[in-house]
Amino acid sequence: MAATNSKPSPILITKAKQLSEACMQCRDSGIIGFDTEFVMEDRYMPEVCLIQIAIADAVFIVDPLADLDVTEVWEIVADKDITTVVHAGYEDMALCAQHLGQPPAAVFDTQIAAGLCDLDYPLSLLRLVHSVLGVKLNKSKTLTDWRRRPLAEAQIHYGAEDVNHLLGVHAKLHAYLKKNKRLSWAEEEFSKFVDMNTYQKNDEQKFSKIKGGGSLRGHSLVVLHDLSAWRDAFAKRVNRPARTVLRDHLLVEIAKHQLSNPTEISELRGNNLSRRDVKDVAEIVAIALQKTPPKQQNRPHRELETPKEAAIVALTQAAIRSYCLEHGLAYGLVATQKTIRQLVQLRNGDATQESSKPELLDGWRGQTVGCVVGDLLAGHGHLSVKSIRDELTVKITQK
Repeated sequence: MAATNSKPSPILITKAKQLSEACMQCRDSGIIGFDTEFVMEDRYMPEVCLIQIAIADAVFIVDPLADLDVTEVWEIVADKDITTVVHAGYEDMALCAQHLGQPPAAVFDTQIAAGLCDLDYPLSLLRLVHSVLGVKLNKSKTLTDWRRRPLAEAQIHYGAEDVNHLLGVHAKLHAYLKKNKRLSWAEEEFSKFVDMNTYQKNDEQKFSKIKGGGSLRGHSLVVLHDLSAWRDAFAKRVNRPARTVLRDHLLVEIAKHQLSNPTEISELRGNNLSRRDVKDVAEIVAIALQKTPPKQQNRPHRELETPKEAAIVALTQAAIRSYCLEHGLAYGLVATQKTIRQLVQLRNGDATQESSKPELLDGWRGQTVGCVVGDLLAGHGHLSVKSIRDELTVKITQK
């Protein structure tokens, strides 16, 4: 495709009056391209360093570090009458939930939409813009320090590149979805953005990600759980990543050996806690050891496949890939190894499966690939491999 017209020069917003005027234009537009640059390597909560917004005839680069109150920006994102176009926008939309206390309201994610439009998923913005608009982006500042001020001209233009073409890509993808009657599928995926629960990680989710904790049982597991909650609260209070407060392997070591002696905890290699904090940790361990461990642990166990299930999962994967190729869907958006395993184990009569409906049998997935694969697993169809012009093709035949 031919390249689109050149975009306007980005407008740097550092004053409240400028921001107010820009937000007014965004509201009048009814649709915005949106992106952020943030730092979280040394923070508990991400620090927003730049907000990029595009409308049809302007690109605004908002500098939150210029002592600006950017609440109005988040209010625009949370306005149901304004479409916010993002690319791989989960983290950007999570910032809205964090700063405003409410989720975004009308999101269109071009990465997700691309997966429903005969394009790959996940697809980078660079590749998507080139595929849809024929424009080559210059992405050369991926490791820039967004906290440094003043902003360099190159940084401003780099930030603008992230939103310059979002509205053009949106128009093309939206038209494809509508023409192919897939707009409702995309809206089903986008609905996750407007659910506040999407952005609220509970203690159990954080606890389940502690490396090395899966083998603990009994009181050691209780200790690990309580120490994890303490660590997270501590990290939030001092605005540091939780794992820098107390590393996972130290957390597991204390829990495994049920260390309630401050001296023993202090002697652990790699421990950087103060005496007071070590004392707090010791007290938490002592209290946890007085609790009664649950009879059944709620820790998620790694699902194991039988050899037969592994073969059926591979067969099902091939069937889904074939369906996606035939119907212009991105396999990476449609299914994962986990969702395929859930479906196979359900069809296999696995009593340990959760009562919730498997993702591949729900919504647009269930109406499309789920029906075909479900019939296949129920014995109502078969797979065959055909050679067409020296190219092997997997064919699903339903009875």
